[in-house]
Amino acid sequence: EKTIESYKKKLNQETHSIFKKEEYKIELASKNHIRHLEEKLMRQEAKVKWEQKSENKAVTNRTKNEILKAKEEMEKKLREVKRGSQIKHQINLFQVYYGSLL
Repeated sequence: EKTIESYKKKLNQETHSIFKKEEYKIELASKNHIRHLEEKLMRQEAKVKWEQKSENKAVTNRTKNEILKAKEEMEKKLREVKRGSQIKHQINLFQVYYGSLL
């Protein structure tokens, strides 16, 4: 049991930086995408103020939904990476019978 724990700890230390880099890449890409959507939303909201058209409001609502979806997707990916970085082990004992069959 102690050797398994030490191996688990060693493996965790070796892979920690890899998972952190992956989390960073996901955050960077997602936040960049969200920022672009938020800028698009700001332009659309300014357009709605100048032109009172119902289709402009629908477009802003779609963009807001896209932003929410992008944030949820980022959180989902980050949870997957964090869950994948956790090292778990399980030991199953089994019994083997030797001898002749009657």
